[in-house]
Amino acid sequence: MYLHPEPARIRRHFARVDGREVHYRRAGSGPAVVVLHQSPTSSAEMVSVVAALAAHFTVIAPDTPGYGLSDPLPATQPEMADYAAALAALLDALGLVRCGIYGTHTGAMIAAEFARTYPQRVTAAVLDGYVVLTAHERTELLAHYFVDASPRADGGHLAWYWSRIRDQVLFFPWYDRRRAARMRFDVPAAELLQPYVLDLLRADRMGTPAYAAAFRYPADERIAEFTAPTWLLNYTADAISHHPERLATLPVSVRRQCLPDPEALLARAAEIFAEAGAGEASPATPAAGTGTLYVDTGLGQLLVRRYGGVDEGGGADCILLHAPGMSSREWQALPAGFMQGRRLLAPDLPGHGDSAAVLPQRVEELLDALELLLDAAGPHAGVLALEASGWLALALRQRRPQLAVTLVDVPLPHASALRLAPDLTPCDHGGHLLAAWQCARDAELFRPWHSPVLAHALQREFDIEPARVHARAVDLLKAAGSLPRFAELLAQLDVSALLALPGAPPQLVARTGNGAEADAAQLAARAGVQLRYWPAALQD
Repeated sequence: MYLHPEPARIRRHFARVDGREVHYRRAGSGPAVVVLHQSPTSSAEMVSVVAALAAHFTVIAPDTPGYGLSDPLPATQPEMADYAAALAALLDALGLVRCGIYGTHTGAMIAAEFARTYPQRVTAAVLDGYVVLTAHERTELLAHYFVDASPRADGGHLAWYWSRIRDQVLFFPWYDRRRAARMRFDVPAAELLQPYVLDLLRADRMGTPAYAAAFRYPADERIAEFTAPTWLLNYTADAISHHPERLATLPVSVRRQCLPDPEALLARAAEIFAEAGAGEASPATPAAGTGTLYVDTGLGQLLVRRYGGVDEGGGADCILLHAPGMSSREWQALPAGFMQGRRLLAPDLPGHGDSAAVLPQRVEELLDALELLLDAAGPHAGVLALEASGWLALALRQRRPQLAVTLVDVPLPHASALRLAPDLTPCDHGGHLLAAWQCARDAELFRPWHSPVLAHALQREFDIEPARVHARAVDLLKAAGSLPRFAELLAQLDVSALLALPGAPPQLVARTGNGAEADAAQLAARAGVQLRYWPAALQD
């Protein structure tokens, strides 16, 4: 299950595999066990499993291609063989020859095909939820399981997402809402459903590829070809706990067991891996290549995306701080002229996006973490910050007087600037998703977002294409739980005093028609600098 915050001993990494970025979690020491999640989630759902197994093993839990933070496979319709080959390529990149492997539902099917294809690499395969479909079930699932819920202009697709995840614990399959399809689970609290919804929101093509490949997999035929030691485990309340009983015969390498609950199943899996004497100890994690990486700080790991000219050594010309409530993906829309020839590091701030770092009690601790990133970037790196995150850039300039700082649409220090979002606490029937959508949309129509009156309407072309609003709403939902603390930290800064400090003067930039010109002009006057305008100011 998901845990927040995640245990600090679980580390997150990226590997470059066949031109794709693969994200994975790693914890523990000793013999290696690979853990594979179900669809449409990510390795985040397996954190409790990783933490439990890490007491005895080195556990590696990748995001399946196209899920979580892993890039999708290039095939339009990948099959289980493609996912097994992709897993083999990842283990090659990690220097891991032989391991135990644990998978649940879709992850069990990937683990099954991996064990079938590469038996010499598997000490023991534990398949939690091996799916054995009849021809009729397969046809029905492939026809009805997948729905196009592309972003809509009114945000109504988000209601479908919430209902989709909620129905998955009520019915199997989720779309069969008859009493006969009712499952034996309580509906989880909204805060427990939320991470499942967020994983589905970011899955490639709504999670269809690996799901559909699992449904197409001829499990009843393939089982006869298993030669690696394999256990088909289920717990009694699982809707597919009876599926292994559909197999006419099992080869001598395959054993079957049904446990009373998920905890008993996990304990049995740990026993199996211990009895198997799981192969070798896992080698050290390789250094990250180009693209995305995690950087260690005193607050935890910061996810950092690299844009522009990438420096393998981690150096950069500029650190990019996104606006509160957003993420480093925001910078994908930077002017091409600014990107060209520059090496840029863009972190997800603590409590935002996909950073594992959590927000502290004191703003000084947050600045300490950002200084570590500046140290990694090198002595000549500057900072470009959007909106209220510009206050953090000014505080960094206080610590480093020669730091080159560019502030875009930075607000005056007043209470309105710290009203970062509405209350987005998960609610049982999903209304908070629509609140996030409307907030993200209004932020493109009014400044401030919470004052939707004509006097505060933005005087520029609106960026409210549904896919863009969707991306911002998802970022807002990820950050929602941290935004009250983030506002408290920003309130600890004396912006007027920071502007008046000696040293390299900050550059103040405003986006025309963005409603920020008046604030930016006042701040520029206080700092004794000329206000400049986006995007021309960034081309220099």
